[in-house]
Amino acid sequence: MVFAAGRDSRTIFAFAAALFAAQMIFVMLRVNWPLLSNGPVQYKKHIAVDSVLHNSVLSGLVYAWGAVAMLAVYSMSGLSWRHGWQYGAAMALVAAGIFVYTLWLVASDGRLRAPRALAIVTSLGALQGFGMIVALAYLLLSGKLATPKSDWAANDIFFAGGATLTLLSLLSVLSYRKLI
Repeated sequence: MVFAAGRDSRTIFAFAAALFAAQMIFVMLRVNWPLLSNGPVQYKKHIAVDSVLHNSVLSGLVYAWGAVAMLAVYSMSGLSWRHGWQYGAAMALVAAGIFVYTLWLVASDGRLRAPRALAIVTSLGALQGFGMIVALAYLLLSGKLATPKSDWAANDIFFAGGATLTLLSLLSVLSYRKLI
């Protein structure tokens, strides 16, 4: 992506972002398909915890990718946009927060593993998905994806990450609902 941005190759840049999204979508489907493809599943605490844990890690990886992509592109490609470091840092903080939550979830033997706590996290995932749909609609309807300004790379990163998080949110909610 850095190489493509440095050469103003939007097609290759978008392809690289889409390739990341496709890989993540493959992993998301692989993680969630066992729950989604079976008939009714009897609620078992460890299955619900594993589902929330795996989907949270995937969400954190998408944010981490966005942070690394944003920071790398706007610091190493020659492409400049004054907000690149801000959005990159914000995505890194979100990723770190998600990873801290997953560590707490793994270490927890009580409150974080309770059905109510898992339902709250799943609801937050649904809100994330809704927010991503709004952001994607804005990117599409505003023409930001075709901008001649130097934020074109950020918009591609936002789109690939947002589309990935939208699908992950949907799969997370569907998987969890299968358990309740």
